[in-house]
Amino acid sequence: MAPRANLSTNRTSSADRKENVTWNEEEEERIERAEKGTKVKRTLSSLRNRMTGSFNKDKGKNREKEQQKEKDREREKEKEKEKEREKELKESTCAVSSSCNGHQLVRGSFSSRATCSLCSKTLQRKHGLQCVNCAVNVHKSCKSLLPECSNSKNKSRDFVQKSQAAAQPSSQASREPCLASDGGIRLATGMTVLPRGASGQQNAHSANHTLSHTSSSSSITGEMDEVDAFRIKRHMEDTISIAPSTAESVIVEDTYYNSVRLDLDSMAQDFEVESWSLAVDQHFLKKHSKEVIKRQDVMYELIQTEMHHVRTLKIMLLVYVHELRETLQLDERRLDCLFPQLESLLELHGHFLSRLRERRQDTLEPGSQCNYIIHSVADILSEQFSGELGERMKESYGVFCSHHTEAVNYYKEQLQSNKKFQNHIRKINNLSIVRRLGIPECILLVTQRITKYPVLVERMLQYTEADSEEHEQLARALGLIKSAIVQVDSQVNLYEKQTRLREIATKMEPKAFGKIKDGRIFRREDVTQGNRRLLYEGMVNWKAASGRLKGTFTSPDTVLM
Repeated sequence: MAPRANLSTNRTSSADRKENVTWNEEEEERIERAEKGTKVKRTLSSLRNRMTGSFNKDKGKNREKEQQKEKDREREKEKEKEKEREKELKESTCAVSSSCNGHQLVRGSFSSRATCSLCSKTLQRKHGLQCVNCAVNVHKSCKSLLPECSNSKNKSRDFVQKSQAAAQPSSQASREPCLASDGGIRLATGMTVLPRGASGQQNAHSANHTLSHTSSSSSITGEMDEVDAFRIKRHMEDTISIAPSTAESVIVEDTYYNSVRLDLDSMAQDFEVESWSLAVDQHFLKKHSKEVIKRQDVMYELIQTEMHHVRTLKIMLLVYVHELRETLQLDERRLDCLFPQLESLLELHGHFLSRLRERRQDTLEPGSQCNYIIHSVADILSEQFSGELGERMKESYGVFCSHHTEAVNYYKEQLQSNKKFQNHIRKINNLSIVRRLGIPECILLVTQRITKYPVLVERMLQYTEADSEEHEQLARALGLIKSAIVQVDSQVNLYEKQTRLREIATKMEPKAFGKIKDGRIFRREDVTQGNRRLLYEGMVNWKAASGRLKGTFTSPDTVLM
């Protein structure tokens, strides 16, 4: 009970103290408490402001750093773009300004079938160049082999002629005396001859003036005359040096090539347009049905493509063979390696084209030179691919197609190793009648021609009545064409096997031999002798200790392992 009494006494004492405090003292205590509270609040707020302020400052600095980094990145990107632009500009300027033998070569966009005019390989987008003047297409690596540009030469000749024409009146004007403004005759710079009737004083004064002026200007005029004379001399030397280079790089189209051009142009008459429906009059076209029009279009395509084929053969014979034989003095063996059976093919297809043109001429409408309806070509097709003509077609195409690879390889070998051959082929390609048909392109077109006939005949059969006589004749002609193609393929296959057999013989050891049952000795030379031909080539499992695979080659009477 004593502690409780003490607590009660303490409470009463504190209450008594409060009662004894005046109101002024109470206010002072409140102010002190308030000040303590504000101090605490101020310290907390200041700490918070400091913390947030430093955080915001750091955040602002980070933002500024990020913005600076972004700006630096943008600047670097712009610099890289500028460098790329400069590179592109340099490349473009180099491409435009790079003149190789007068060619202004620029980058061009080429199709997938575009080829280089020199090496006949396909042009890639990055490595292809085209001349602005003559439109020749070459690789970057081949541009150094280009001949001089004919168009740039014409421009240089025109420039030389104009400069000479401009130099002649100026030289005449410098030589001839001209009247001065005061009535005198001006002989040279600073020298004037006065007319008659002038006073002596005036003459003396003018003489002294002219002498002093002449002494100061004579050296200048002499130097100018020497410089002009040097320029004219150098210009004339340049014009003289152009003549032999043009003669070397361009074949002049003389009377021979004019006659060849006339022959090719006359052959192309009446077949310039794309189809029969465009070649005839429109009122004549409306008289016929769609099937008849389509059938005539196919026949027109047959004659037109045959004309193009004969043109290719004539370019090969009358241009390439003529130039290589007359200029490079190639013998018949090399020419036959490049163009096997060329004369025979030209004779056969020339006869075929003349028969087709005669059929067109016979079916012309009276009083018209363009309106015609060809009713049948089956008899001409059957005649071309049967009998003596058919055998000649098979033989000629068999030899030509068999030697296709050899001819192209020989051409490429000569183009790379023989500089004279290379330069002359360039000259031939510059001829306008060639139309940039190189030797590989011509060879490929000839080998593909025989495979085009079945497609055209099958299209004719589609637009011919099924039970008609023309349909039966076309079907017979189609069978003859296909059998001819099969025989040509067999000849090509046989020649490839013979070539392969010779390769096998060269790979055999020179001293290798084998004994046959009858006691004869079989050597390497015996592989290619006689009528031996390669029947089969493959791998065989040989039961030996090594367990290796050995190659096996079979011929009609021997087996090589």
